[in-house]
Amino acid sequence: MHASSACLNTHLGTLPKVSECVFGPTIACSNAHLGSLWTAQLLPVIAAMTDEPDARLRASLAAAQLIGTAMLRHVLRVEPLATASHDEIVALVTPVIEQYVR
Repeated sequence: MHASSACLNTHLGTLPKVSECVFGPTIACSNAHLGSLWTAQLLPVIAAMTDEPDARLRASLAAAQLIGTAMLRHVLRVEPLATASHDEIVALVTPVIEQYVR
C-alpha cells in the first residue's frame, strides 16, 4: 500500500465522527468541533506530505475533498457512495489527494 493510501485509510476511519458532530446540540458547536477535528488532526498530516510552500492550502483543498466525501457518504447517504466499501473509496480518493501533495 502506498504511504499516502495508508495515511488516508487511517484518517478515513474517523469520518463517521464527522456525521456524529454535524448533528451536535448546536450548529456553532458542531462547526467548532468539525473545525478543530480537521485543523488539529488531518491538515498537519496532509501538509507534511509535500514540501511545497503552499502546503497548508494544498492540505485544505485535500480536506475539502475528504469532507465532501464524508458528507455525501455519512450524512446525506448518497448512493452508491453510501454503500461503497471502505477499500473502494480509498482506492478512488487516494489519487485525487495525491495530486494535491505531489
